[in-house]
Amino acid sequence: LTTIHCGTARNVIAESALVEGCMRYQDLQEGLLAKETVKAVAEAVAHAHGCTVSFHTVMESGYIPVHNDETCTARAQAVAADLWGADYFDVSCGMGGSESFGYYTERYPGVFVTLGTGNVEKGSTASHHHPQFDIDEDMLIRGVQLTAAYAETYLTEEVSQ
Repeated sequence: LTTIHCGTARNVIAESALVEGCMRYQDLQEGLLAKETVKAVAEAVAHAHGCTVSFHTVMESGYIPVHNDETCTARAQAVAADLWGADYFDVSCGMGGSESFGYYTERYPGVFVTLGTGNVEKGSTASHHHPQFDIDEDMLIRGVQLTAAYAETYLTEEVSQ
């Protein structure tokens, strides 16, 4: 849950409430099961308290899991190693779930790379969905460098084939 909107006064029971949030998942079937579970729990809680619950179509839509292509991932790892050394690119951390980029990787081979923009010295340590999230903007150049070098490597490989 990320937002709850209800009521207008602290001493009056709200007539209705809007609860919002999002789900991230690695497997599409697990995501669908999670959505159904959320619905079932919400309906059971509402019923137990003599209330009703309705779901907006947003609950039915959303993002699909990102699946990085092995060849694209290996290419990105090699490019990052050439730019900054072998320890810079960590494939073990994975994407972490569903994202709009999943619609691309469903149709075309690709790789979703998370650019590390934290910096302890600058106080930038919170993750990207945290309310205290801030980035070290000096790191953004690395994203541009990686993207440009990846594109150059990809195009060079395609031309040589």
